[in-house]
Amino acid sequence: MSHDEDRILEELLRGLEDPDRLEPPLDFGDQEARLWREYVELSALLPFALEPVDPSPACRTDVLSQIASTLPFARKSTAVPAPRWLQALAAALVVFVLGLSSFSAWLYRDNQRQGVVLNETRRALEESRQREEFQIASQGDIARLRSLVTAAGTRVCRLKPTGQQPVQSVARGMVYFDSERQEYFLTARNLSPCTEGYAYRLWFMVNGEAVFGSRFNVKAGVPVVVGAGGMPAGATAMWVTYQRDAVEEPSGESVLFGDQSEEML
Repeated sequence: MSHDEDRILEELLRGLEDPDRLEPPLDFGDQEARLWREYVELSALLPFALEPVDPSPACRTDVLSQIASTLPFARKSTAVPAPRWLQALAAALVVFVLGLSSFSAWLYRDNQRQGVVLNETRRALEESRQREEFQIASQGDIARLRSLVTAAGTRVCRLKPTGQQPVQSVARGMVYFDSERQEYFLTARNLSPCTEGYAYRLWFMVNGEAVFGSRFNVKAGVPVVVGAGGMPAGATAMWVTYQRDAVEEPSGESVLFGDQSEEML
């Protein structure tokens, strides 16, 4: 920084301390006066570079108290009124502080609103991705199911709610199977969605013992289509339970059961 710039800054600081002198010295040339005015404009912009924050209650009270002490109508004493420029500065400061507080509150609310929109967008994208994956998987399952249903020797076992007072009385299911190929497909509707830590399981009854077939989850509005190979030989019934995911043996709620099958035409 040159000697001239040092002097310009010194004069500017004196002018800021005494606004009545906030004019370039008479001995300044055109270049010094222009640079002096640029520094004045820069100093006026410095507050806007600060991050907006909400003023504390103590700060606001102190500012308003100091402003009130400078306004003639707010003072009870008979002291000499403050200069008009100071009154105007105080009023402008009040407007600036209140405006800054409102702007900060608006920024906070806008940021919260954008966060909600962003989370909703992410959730919608995830749901769309899951639907797409399900559709791709379902297309393959439906093709295999069609192949099984149209094959000679395929049988179907209808599953209905169990017990005199079924837990899920409107649920229904059907198991299409080919004993020779040991392939099967379970389709079901109106099953209650799974809660965390729980899942449905399909069992095959062989010689009075339950043999595990498939584990599946149910989501609201998503059809159930479960197909697999490895159906045990000699199965005489099919059984669906709703139980804790960590439990390996049949337990929990007995949902659907069927022990009669017929050959597909």
